[in-house]
Amino acid sequence: MREITTLTFIDNKTKSEGVFIIKASDKEVSLYLSVLNGGDIEVRFSEENAKKIIGGLEKAINKEI
Repeated sequence: MREITTLTFIDNKTKSEGVFIIKASDKEVSLYLSVLNGGDIEVRFSEENAKKIIGGLEKAINKEI
């Protein structure tokens, strides 16, 4: 998998530093989330589901919920 982008952030609840990494291969997309004072998680899914996630994020940003 190749790394597409990396974002650093502060978790609103714990005020801990975190990192969010998006990776991709020819067949799937991977999201990696790590918080300094918490756990790590990596989720892999199809391109079709990645598009659904993008659509959901756009609706949330535009307050379409």
